Formats: sequence, structure tokens, C-alpha cells
Amino acid sequence: MSYFKENCKQTNSNQSIGICDDPPPSERPAYLDTSEENEWITEIENPEEKEVTFYAIDNCIKIIKPNTEDDKESTCDGVFIVEKDLTFVELKDRNSKRWLKKAREQIENTHRLFKNNKDLESFEKIDALVSNKQRPQANVGNMNHIQQFKDNTGLTLRVQRKIKI
Repeated sequence: MSYFKENCKQTNSNQSIGICDDPPPSERPAYLDTSEENEWITEIENPEEKEVTFYAIDNCIKIIKPNTEDDKESTCDGVFIVEKDLTFVELKDRNSKRWLKKAREQIENTHRLFKNNKDLESFEKIDALVSNKQRPQANVGNMNHIQQFKDNTGLTLRVQRKIKI
């Protein structure tokens, strides 16, 4: 199974690109946007206007846990690709206490699924991004989750609202 489905794909090369996700209980996948900045959960700063390809995963690809009939895997919202770099993305718009732990676990699980399916072999750099619209700055309390993510996956986890490519 490939997680890079054409019907879940969007591309854009604007200098500023937002990634949005409708609030729960939406069944719409995360998506790219260039006009409604107040809806953006994260922003990709793209000064060189490189092509950014975004693949929605959650609410776009139904991944069922093995040995079950309808127990859905917990996945992150999507991935974006620029050249040979892939970034897992989880979007939050919450002020609750355990939002980062949940986001980290969703990305870890999605990374495991991609890795088991050999969907990561062609990328030179792989990392992860968690954005929370209500908590835009990473703080010292997040360092434990960032280190745990590194220990579990070998990847870097960034907790921020803007990412420059």
C-alpha cells in the first residue's frame, strides 16, 4: 500500500503557504491554502518558490489496524515534500494539556507505517512538525517530547507554527 495517493495530493509553489485542518469532528482532510491566513494552523515560508507537495493522510487514507475489521490507525494529518525532503505534519488547534503527547504519538505511528511499507527509502531528509495554533511557541516543557520522539524514531521533531524551506 502506498500512502502517496493522487486523490490526497496538492501542490503549490507560493512564497507563503498555509496548511489547514478543519476542527473536529470534520471528516475533511488537511489541505493547503494561500488566501485565508486566519485559517492556517502552520505556515510554510517558501522564499525560493520551490514546489511543495502535500499528501493528506488522516481523513484521506483509511488505514485499518491488522487483525481488526474497522479499528482505524491513529495517523498524523499529512506529509509535505520539497525536493528530496519529507516532513510529517500534525496540526492542532487546542489549549488542552496533552496535545503534544497525542501529536507525537500520531506522528510516531505514521512514521512506523511508512517505514514498514518502505515509503521512506527515496528521501534524503525526514523530519516532523507539530503546529498548534493556540500554542505557537515551543517551550522547555516540550523538550521531553522532542527527545522521546528522537529516541523512538531517530527523527527531529519541531514544535512551531512557521517553517522555512
